[in-house]
Amino acid sequence: MEKVFSVLMENKKIGEVRVKKEGLYYSFYSFIRPVIKRLYKLMATCGAETMDLGVYVPNSDGFELFKKVPIRNFKDDEFTFSAVSKSNSENYIPVSEDQVFLSLELLENSRFVVRNGLSYIVIHRKQ
Repeated sequence: MEKVFSVLMENKKIGEVRVKKEGLYYSFYSFIRPVIKRLYKLMATCGAETMDLGVYVPNSDGFELFKKVPIRNFKDDEFTFSAVSKSNSENYIPVSEDQVFLSLELLENSRFVVRNGLSYIVIHRKQ
């Protein structure tokens, strides 16, 4: 059975998350169309627990995310979702196969960072 939830940012709906039970896992698929083209991460809240489901990947007219998480990580199946933007001074850019050259253009003022076991390319925007 699949459930559809809204993704909120500053109390405004900017997309949807489709949640489906697949055996011992929840499968999350989300697509958002934010007003500002910046990278976002998806936060899921279930009861008192909040989990970072990852960073959205740019898609042709928005951003998408697909993630599988063990059901045991959640107390029930009632979720609220929010998209959280990274700070204005740094942007975390996931490199996707179909947009490698776009990502490489942004590397001029960047550095490689490892945080919490995850690798990122940090891009400093010129003000």
